[in-house]
Amino acid sequence: LRAFVAAIGAGAVLPGKLPDVVRVALLRRHPAAPGIAAISGTIALEAVIEVFFGLAVLVSWMALGAGVSGTMAHIPTVPGAFAIGAGAAIGAATIGAGVFLRGRIAGAVHRFLSGFAVVRSPRDLVVGVLGWKVVAWALRFASVWAFLAAFGIPAGRARRRR
Repeated sequence: LRAFVAAIGAGAVLPGKLPDVVRVALLRRHPAAPGIAAISGTIALEAVIEVFFGLAVLVSWMALGAGVSGTMAHIPTVPGAFAIGAGAAIGAATIGAGVFLRGRIAGAVHRFLSGFAVVRSPRDLVVGVLGWKVVAWALRFASVWAFLAAFGIPAGRARRRR
């Protein structure tokens, strides 16, 4: 839990995924911790869950007819297109590296995939991972709402111009 909380604190001052590096470094020092590859696998699983949650929020947003008006109407599509392109490039590079270094990375891949072991048990996944993610997402939404409220920015649904 200390490594997780430390990574959250580091996320307040470090950009991008650097807080995950802090988490790996702190977990690695624990005597019962698995190797860096397995720890990285758990971080990758968390990222996959975050992507699915983000897509669910986006689909819900669109299904409810919410939107933005004016010059900001392009905002959701630009990051989405960039993410798809970046994901495709990373996927292609990963496949290429896997083919080229097949024998050398088999052990590392096996250790990395051990970080996904929690998905074998639906109960462990729901209780041990998704339960905490729901708490984290609720806190994120609450903090964004508090930020908007503090600056007097409306936090409700977008109103359509007629």
